[in-house]
Amino acid sequence: MELTPGALHGLRVIDLTTVIMGPFATATLADMGADVIKVESLESDMSRDIGARRHEGMSALTLNLQRNKRSNAIDLAAAEGREILDDLVRNADVLVTNLRPRSRQKLGITYERLSETLVMPHTSSPTRSSGSTSSSPSSPPRWRRITPASAGRSTCRWSTR
Repeated sequence: MELTPGALHGLRVIDLTTVIMGPFATATLADMGADVIKVESLESDMSRDIGARRHEGMSALTLNLQRNKRSNAIDLAAAEGREILDDLVRNADVLVTNLRPRSRQKLGITYERLSETLVMPHTSSPTRSSGSTSSSPSSPPRWRRITPASAGRSTCRWSTR
């Protein structure tokens, strides 16, 4: 049986997401035919240890969220790692990240840097972090309430009277 290419066939996505919200979004793109390349830190994504798992670092959640993706573990703090990321971005249509602003700044994953030197004019870079849009140290990550709401999965349970 021959499979028909998905609607996003030919679209290359660089996935710099972590935990659940971002990986779920990029898994959806991969399900629709996009070529998604997951870039993970050498320490790995924290979702690898959430929930049931048969093998260390390969939870059922991780297997679900990383389906249909290619992956690389890259040290983005090192110059060589940034060069590898630059090469990936140079050949991509979309870069998706949900890293906190301070982390993006520290690793040089900013729209300003990437758009000046690497990204083609049509490239999109959607960004969503876990509630904090500030790089201030007083802006801690927030998951419990923000993530379900951002994913459209929260429910209002209060009276409007």
